[in-house]
This record gives sequence, structure tokens and C-alpha cells, in this order.
Amino acid sequence: CGPGYGSCEKGKCCSKYGYCGTSDSYCGSGCQSEFGTCHGSNSTKKTSNTKSSKKSSTKKTTTTITTITTIGSLPTSANGKCGKAYGVCPSGKCCSKYGYCGTSNDHCKVDRGCKSEFGICEGTSESTSELNNTLTTVSSTVSTTASTIASTTYYYECKNKNHWALTYDDGPYKYDLKLLDLLKKKGVKATFFLNGDNVMDITSSEGKKIVRRMYSDGHVIGSHTWSHADLEELDREGIISEMIKLEDALYDIIGKKPAFMRPPFGAGQDNEEIASVLDSLGYTAACIWNVDTLDWDKTGN
Repeated sequence: CGPGYGSCEKGKCCSKYGYCGTSDSYCGSGCQSEFGTCHGSNSTKKTSNTKSSKKSSTKKTTTTITTITTIGSLPTSANGKCGKAYGVCPSGKCCSKYGYCGTSNDHCKVDRGCKSEFGICEGTSESTSELNNTLTTVSSTVSTTASTIASTTYYYECKNKNHWALTYDDGPYKYDLKLLDLLKKKGVKATFFLNGDNVMDITSSEGKKIVRRMYSDGHVIGSHTWSHADLEELDREGIISEMIKLEDALYDIIGKKPAFMRPPFGAGQDNEEIASVLDSLGYTAACIWNVDTLDWDKTGN
């Protein structure tokens, strides 16, 4: 529920994270009253979602540590994304240069591109810029599901509007075997975008065991680079190294190389140089995401 998704069915509440339900977690603090029922006085009231557009203009200046500039009547983001099309981050969160809410240095540091107009930022910037904000209703049917640069296509949602894909990033990880047991029990297939050296060394005995199990259970394995690198901060040789190093490790483990990838942080989606490198390595598809479970956020319940 929320901007771009619509209202919950009658009797259900829209939580601050944009999900429908009836418990206090959905109906209490942060509940979005314009998209469902809410209890108490701590619910949030935002601009109604109509088909009209509202335009406003504001100045943004970030000259102090931890600053935020509110823009017009943008709503609070309900899916972990931030920006003109998604709204501002929840209280205490920063909006990264790639448009995602969080609290890490990659999200919050001004020198890493933190967007102070959509959340708090840490650092000092001397620049003042004019921002024209256009708030429009997002249609429930997105007309573009993918964009192609070179021969690499970036997918943002499934081609069939009635389908959705379950994906996991950053593994292998110590909980994956239990996760694989659950997926097998439920008869669910997922896609795992793996790193080589992030939360676990993929070449360790445990890492190899997990990857082999993912493959043997019929899940899709994709590349998430060797070290979860920001591809926009690497030169051509650096990108190639990140991709090939993981390819070689996966080939040693399962005898296959991944056919598509997911760029860490969602970086480089419109970068022709990155797309050219991926294309030269044989990657025809890069998979982005349009729902963030916020499971990486350890605050709250």
C-alpha cells in the first residue's frame, strides 16, 4: 500500500513501511491513514493520492552536520526508496545518491552523494541548488518494465504484472541452509545474487556447501560482484576484475557461470560504460528491484 500501490482492502491498515494488515504493527505508530484504517493519534496523514500534479519550488542548502530540507508535500517513503517519485525517508533515515533509505555511511555521507532533500545527511556542502519538485500519481500499471543500454537490459519488474520474483542478495551466509530448507518445504524457487567476499568467503568449505545446495535445489544464481563493489566508482578494469573473479569462483564450485547480475546499491543503471563492460562479458540482463523488505534495517520491531 502507499504511493504507487493504492489502498488496503476495507478494514485493514497500511503500515509505515507500506504493507497491509490488522495488528498494532500495521495500525499503530506510523500507520498511513490515507491508504487504510488506523488506530490512535500517531498515524501519519499525508497528501491524498489523486491524479492531479502538484508543483513546488524550494531551495536546498546543506551546511551543517545532519540536516534535512522538507520538499513541498512529498509523502514518507513506504518501500525503502526515496526521491521525487517515492517521497522522503522515514525519520532518522538518509537518502543515498542511488535513491535508497538507510543509515550507513553510503546513505548518509554528503561526500558520497546523500540527498538532503529526501532525508537527513551527515557532512558539509557549500552548494545551494534550486530544486523543482513535481509530485504526480504513479499508475498501478508501469508502462516500462526494462531499459536497455548496449545489449544489457535492466529489469525493474516482471514482464507479467501478475508475477513477482523472490530474490536474496549478498550471500552466501550462515542462515542460508535453513532458508533453503524452508524454500524446499514450501516448494518455492528463488534467485540468489551472490558475492565472493562479503558476509562469507564463497571459497570456504561452508560457502561452497551453501552454493552447491542452492544450485542443486534448482534456484537461480546471479552475480552481485566479488566484493559488493560500487561499479560507478571503478574503472573498466576494476569492473571486469569484480565480475570475473566471482565467475571463476562459481565455476569452480558448480561448473557454471552466472548469466545475469544485480549491481550493488543499484548503481550504474544509466551508465553506458558499465553496460558496455557487462555486455562484453556476456551479461544480457541486470535485475534491479522495486520492493525492499527493509530486513537490513535493525531498528524497531
